[in-house]
Amino acid sequence: MNQTLLKTTFLSIFLYLTDQISAQVTIGSQEEPNIGALLDMKEYNASTPGGATATKGLNLPRVRLIKKSDKDIAKTIEGLAPKAYGTDDHTGLVVFNIPKPTICPIFERAPYVWTGTEWQLLLTIKKETKSRFEINSDGVTGTLYDFEENDYTVKRYQNASTSYDKWWMTQNLRSLRLPDGEPIGCKYGSVRLSPALFHESGGAIDMEIPAPNGIIGDYTNAGVFTSGQTYSEFIYEFGLTYKWDQANNACPAGWHLPSAQEWTDLLIAMGGIADNDASEPNDRYKGIGNAMRKNQGKVYKSADNNELIWGPNGTYTPNGFNAVPAGRVTTGTLNACDFGYKSEWWTSSVNVDPAKQDQAMYRLMYNNRDRVDTNGAGQSIYFAVRCVKD
Repeated sequence: MNQTLLKTTFLSIFLYLTDQISAQVTIGSQEEPNIGALLDMKEYNASTPGGATATKGLNLPRVRLIKKSDKDIAKTIEGLAPKAYGTDDHTGLVVFNIPKPTICPIFERAPYVWTGTEWQLLLTIKKETKSRFEINSDGVTGTLYDFEENDYTVKRYQNASTSYDKWWMTQNLRSLRLPDGEPIGCKYGSVRLSPALFHESGGAIDMEIPAPNGIIGDYTNAGVFTSGQTYSEFIYEFGLTYKWDQANNACPAGWHLPSAQEWTDLLIAMGGIADNDASEPNDRYKGIGNAMRKNQGKVYKSADNNELIWGPNGTYTPNGFNAVPAGRVTTGTLNACDFGYKSEWWTSSVNVDPAKQDQAMYRLMYNNRDRVDTNGAGQSIYFAVRCVKD
C-alpha cells in the first residue's frame, strides 16, 4: 500500500471514529476545558462578545487528569461521573492534560496515553537547571545564586602545600527548590526552619512554597537583642535545615553536598590538626574551629532563654567560613534544638561503620571547642547544608 493511500485510509478511519469515541477537541483556544464535554470545537469562546466558532484545525482532547490509574477511566478525569465513558476499552486514547495551578501537580502539562489501566506520559520533559556564580575582582570571593535567586557568599580556599583549591559556600543553604526549580517539598517533603530555639518540642516550622510569614521570638544574636525579626531575615543569617536526601539534591546547579573526605580536605587546607584518640575515634580536627566561626566570642540567647557564648573570648583571625550556631531539627516530634550551641552540616557520605549504614555522616562544631568533629545520624534528622563547587 503506497503512502498516499495509507494516509487517506487512516484519515478516513479517524474521521469516522471521531463520532464514536469520547473526546474533546479544542483549536487555538486558551479557555479552560468544558468539563465532561465529549466534543468541544472552538477557536474563541462563542459566549463572549466577538466570539466565534472554529474554522480550522484539530488538536488533542484537552482534559484535567486527577488520578493516574483506575479500572474506570472516567474516574481519572475531572468532572466526569463514574462510567461516563461506558465500559468500552479506551486503550490508546491520547489526551492533553491541563493541570490545575498548584505547587505540586500530579500530572505535567503534556500529552498522556491511556494504557488500559493508567495514564502514561508520552514524552520526556527536560527541566532546565539554573544558577549563577560571580567571582569578585579579588579572585577568592564571590556570590552564588540558586534557582530562586537567593544569594550566597562564597570563598575560594587554597593551600599550596596540599594542592587544595576549592570554592565553598560561606553561608548556610536556604533554598526551597531543587536546581531545576521543582519544589523540594514535592519530592522529598518539607524543609524545616529551626527558629532560634535551644530545645522546644514541635518547635520546627514547615517551609513550603510560598514560605510562611512569621516572626521569630525575641532572642540575642551575637550580643544584640533582636525582637520582631521576620522568618526571612532570620533565614538569611542562619539558613534552613534539611534531611539527608533533601541535602543531597538541594545544592544549586554546578555545586554539590560535600563528602566527609571533602570536609577533611578543607579542614586540613585551613590548618586543622588531626585530633583522634581511642576514646573518641571519630574524625576530628583541632585548632581550626574558632577561626571558622562568625561572631566568635559573642553571646547567643535563644528564644526559649538559653544563653551561650559562641566560642571562647580571645583574638582569632577569621577565615571567612562564617559558621553560625543555627541548631537542628529532630526527627519524629520535630523539636527545634541547639541554637547557640552547635553548627551541624550534612555530608554526602554514609556511616563507615557497616552496622550503621542507615546513618549518614555530618560535621559539627560546639560552642566551646576549637575543633570540628564528625558523627553519624539518622538520615531523617534535619541539619544545615554547605555546598562546594563541582
